[in-house]
Amino acid sequence: LMFIILMGDYTWRQYSIDRWHKNADRICLLGSNEDFFISPQAAEDIKTMCPEVEQICRVISQSGKIKRQSSVNLAGSNSKEVTEPDHPKIGRQEVIGKENESLIMLADTSFFHFFDFQFLEGDRRTALDTPDKCVITEQLAKQLFGEKSPIGETLQITGYRHIMMDQEDPYDSTLVYTISAVVEDLDHTVLPNETQVIANMARYPQVMGFKMGNHDFAYGPQGSFKSFLMLREGASLESKKKMIKDHLAKNYAGGWKDKEVILTPLTDIMFATQNNGAGLIKGDKLRLRILLTAVLAILFFAISNYINLTVANTGFRAKEMATRRLFGSSQHEISWKLIAESTLMVAVSFAIGLILALCFQQDAVQLFKGKIALVEDINVVSVSVCAGFILLVGIVSGVLPSYQMSRFQPIDIVKGNFRFRSKMVLGRLFIILQNVITVVMLTAALTIWLQINHLIQAPLGYNTKDLYTVEIPNGKSQVVRNRLEKMPFVERIGTFSFSDFSGIKSSMRFVS
Repeated sequence: LMFIILMGDYTWRQYSIDRWHKNADRICLLGSNEDFFISPQAAEDIKTMCPEVEQICRVISQSGKIKRQSSVNLAGSNSKEVTEPDHPKIGRQEVIGKENESLIMLADTSFFHFFDFQFLEGDRRTALDTPDKCVITEQLAKQLFGEKSPIGETLQITGYRHIMMDQEDPYDSTLVYTISAVVEDLDHTVLPNETQVIANMARYPQVMGFKMGNHDFAYGPQGSFKSFLMLREGASLESKKKMIKDHLAKNYAGGWKDKEVILTPLTDIMFATQNNGAGLIKGDKLRLRILLTAVLAILFFAISNYINLTVANTGFRAKEMATRRLFGSSQHEISWKLIAESTLMVAVSFAIGLILALCFQQDAVQLFKGKIALVEDINVVSVSVCAGFILLVGIVSGVLPSYQMSRFQPIDIVKGNFRFRSKMVLGRLFIILQNVITVVMLTAALTIWLQINHLIQAPLGYNTKDLYTVEIPNGKSQVVRNRLEKMPFVERIGTFSFSDFSGIKSSMRFVS
């Protein structure tokens, strides 16, 4: 039951992603049959061309650093950290406070009209209405400001540059944003749950380090630009897909001549084939089915074991049942008593399973590759579902033993007919089924283990022994190289670029 609880929460989250937004049924993500990339200007064109589109919202995620800003009198400060004191965007000030590695989401002013994330402070109508405003999550607010309200405070946002283009460089590492609102941490959404800052997209060239043109195709580690459309009530764009495709093929990059325009509903993005997990949370239906199959097998084992043990124990309870019948208990009364016993057993087991599930929740997150939050998901609906599940499993577990026990007359129990039939037929049936399923699962597990072991040991085509990669800070490559060359255990040093075999996210360069 521990596995059932963990898997149940995981599955519910996977299949109910983003269904809680008020306008979820009207929101779709514009893309092709290959990916979700589309130039940010193209979404505005489509809105102009198609009156069915009520609003658009473009988003892109970017990793970067967030630093709290505080202005103090330099003459009276003993702090040594000063960040460009004469810069016009910061003014004559000293920067103090914490610096966080964060995931930044840049979005249109309509973002909080599309998505109903809960506001803790601020007004969703004006949260992103100017280029210098940003919204932070509850977690970041506590990290940087503690119990103090962050509204009106300023943050310096420095985006990591992943893309370079042959054009004028708009990158600015000194941008300052004013915090306009605080929202609950992103959860139960296909948008990156680790997002800590949502900033106005107007300044995206300065944060990203490039400005998209109609004929540019840029894709970074956090994905590409994504354009959400909110359609009017009852509207559809199916009849206009060809017109949209022709316009995109004529005016924008992305190879639209060979692609199809796809409008993916918000609630289907999680499992969409175009979703590669960059800038969006990706679900895996195959993994989900495998896990569900394994959990159902475990549940079958639990129920069949209970039935086997209960039926095997009926010989010891035969006198009890005969006595009950002799004192006037009906067959139905005995049946309901046995079903109530099995339901109580399931309820106790469920309680123990819930405690174990809470203990092993983080391990299950690593195994399932998805979020599980048992405490957060406790509500009237989840409690009702669990109660119904306990009742159902209790009835299924108890109905067969109760039928076997209650259908015999006291004289049959005395003759031993009940004990013989139950042990010889029912017990063997369940044991055979359990053995078959066990052999199949063990065979599958062994096969998977052999395949994984083969991949681990397979030759890579080059020598990997005593070969290491070193991540070097920007501008320090020669210093690090000189030091390494002086170390006696270093035989040779080589450099590489535009490769991610080491697992380090590399930069990408696109030419317009």
